[in-house]
Amino acid sequence: MIKNDIALAIEKKTEFSRAKSLLIVEAILESLKEDLAKAEQAVTALVPEQEQRAFVAVSIDAAAITLSPHLKSLLTGSLVVGLIAAVVCYYPTRRAVRRFQRRRRALALAMA
Repeated sequence: MIKNDIALAIEKKTEFSRAKSLLIVEAILESLKEDLAKAEQAVTALVPEQEQRAFVAVSIDAAAITLSPHLKSLLTGSLVVGLIAAVVCYYPTRRAVRRFQRRRRALALAMA
């Protein structure tokens, strides 16, 4: 659709036919595709796999250094919140499971 719109604009501003306008648009798009492919190859050639791995390792080290002063407080806080959530959820779940198992046993005995 965009090709046709561009070809129509070329056709209106020049004396080219519709077919020639479409050929011009297709040639331009093909040239752009080739240039983009070349640029992508150039970028990947600049950053070999080993350099990418080194960058990741440096990033992880930087994150560890940045977070290390806060790590103890984060772990302590999450442990407290996790224990509270566990206690709040464990006992009602345990009670519900026991009720379910009792009803299941009662139904099994009634059917037998």
